[in-house]
Amino acid sequence: MKVKEIMIRVVPPILVIISLFTPFWGISMKAPFLAQPLTVEVYPLFGLKGDLKNVNVVNHYVGLGEISPEKIPELQYIPYVYLTLIALSIIAGILNEKGKTFYLVWLIYVVLLAGVPIYAYIWMYNYTHTINPNAPIEIEPFDPPFFGVHKIANFDITSYLGPAFFLPLVSAIILITPKIRNRGESKNE
Repeated sequence: MKVKEIMIRVVPPILVIISLFTPFWGISMKAPFLAQPLTVEVYPLFGLKGDLKNVNVVNHYVGLGEISPEKIPELQYIPYVYLTLIALSIIAGILNEKGKTFYLVWLIYVVLLAGVPIYAYIWMYNYTHTINPNAPIEIEPFDPPFFGVHKIANFDITSYLGPAFFLPLVSAIILITPKIRNRGESKNE
């Protein structure tokens, strides 16, 4: 097998497999009254990890719902999404010499990968717009801080996409790169 074939057929699924053990998304919240930042991360294979207990205490006081694996049943489907990404990356690697079939498989892969953060953002939007009006501390519904640094009340919030998003994205780039190069070479001939 040539190095190019190994890159296309082996590396993409390995990157997606590695991503299973890394966070997909994370959030860190700092406030003057906290000794250290509160963090929560979402892993494709392990679900929620971090300071859930303390985050839920803060959420109670501002009227946001409890965050727990039981309250987010969608977490149980994430491993299947990643298994599908692994299968699609294998199929795309095998079909790399094929035309339209490769593009269809690759497009499904990219749409599925993009769908995860889009769905997560929609979930967070609904979560941050469903606030208990009887909470001890009154806050207005707010747009979720999904990516970047934000200030909400006394909190400095940093949220980020993690390796479990970027590794499959690199896989998609590796898979499509030979097609882009072949197009450029065929135009130059």
